[in-house]
Amino acid sequence: MGIDGIQSKEEGDEVKEKKEDEVIHLRRTIGLLPAISFIIGTVVGSGIFIAPKGVLMNSGSVGLSLVVWALCGVLSTFGALCYAELGTTFTKSGGHYTYLLETLGPLPAFLRLWAEFLFIRPAVTSYVSLAFGRYVVHPFSSPCAPPTALIKLVSILGYYTMMTAEELLVSDAVAVTFANRALHGLASAIPVLVAVSCLGALNGGFFGAPRMLFVGAREGHWPVLFSMIHIHQNTPLPVVLLLYPMVVVMVARGEIFQLINFASFSRWLFIAMATMGMLIHRYRFPLHPRPFKVPLAIAVTFTVVCFFIVGLSLYSDPWNTGGSCALTLSGVPVYYLTVHRSHLPTRWRKSFNYCSKQLQILLEVAQQEVQTY
Repeated sequence: MGIDGIQSKEEGDEVKEKKEDEVIHLRRTIGLLPAISFIIGTVVGSGIFIAPKGVLMNSGSVGLSLVVWALCGVLSTFGALCYAELGTTFTKSGGHYTYLLETLGPLPAFLRLWAEFLFIRPAVTSYVSLAFGRYVVHPFSSPCAPPTALIKLVSILGYYTMMTAEELLVSDAVAVTFANRALHGLASAIPVLVAVSCLGALNGGFFGAPRMLFVGAREGHWPVLFSMIHIHQNTPLPVVLLLYPMVVVMVARGEIFQLINFASFSRWLFIAMATMGMLIHRYRFPLHPRPFKVPLAIAVTFTVVCFFIVGLSLYSDPWNTGGSCALTLSGVPVYYLTVHRSHLPTRWRKSFNYCSKQLQILLEVAQQEVQTY
């Protein structure tokens, strides 16, 4: 046994000697209040406040908008069934990142991670925050239009409050079902019916990105600092803090429907790729255990419709969706330069490692002492 092996054995013995509540790791527990909050926030979300207006405005009639909602209800059910198979087949945490990693390989998984950090999650969180700010400020300015600057200030403060709560609760977060949050998004994301390429109303929680970035860092696709957790709170503090500056910038510069359009292309692209990957994996590994198996016709239909939405998004709003596409593809050279085979100069790597070490000390974070996946 080499020196590394002896050190690992000694570290393992030290962990065993500690009490369970002293070991640094993410707890697999969730309390009553967080559970209720997740359910209400996921089911209601922001969609009920944003999507109906956009659908009605772009459809032109109540009847057509109701047809859109009905069709999207069916489509969201198809999506829920696909994600039921994905979630029961690949039980490791990480959501889309894990599904793409297991079915299509590391590059698509990294691109999902890259897009999620760079603009998907900041854009989604920003328009949810802006919706919150608008509804908080509006009663105090009615019948006049609320000041835009005040809405954005309240949105930023509201997100800061949510970020603080998330830092406390994200270790308890569990993967939410696609069905609970897809209905609002799908209804406002079919451009051929509502002439707007947007997810509209999405999820009610901010918990997807921290989990995904944390897992990406754990798999070596993201800086190791972001796989660390607070030594006292046992929460992935670096990941939560990472997103805040991006959200502030987007809230300050963006507008709700513009942000929705901006994020929609990549979100639907990766949804389509995830279900396509599921079909490919099913073909390549037919004997792989699958506790639940969605009917093939449903999976194919949902995948085709998702790719159709992506194409129509490019057609209906080429500026926003084109920018989203370009930012997503910008992750390809980043992957090959930093992950696939590092080509960074030695001086850059040393500087990066030094900064990471100082941040680790400042934030009081460390890697998990036990494996929780």
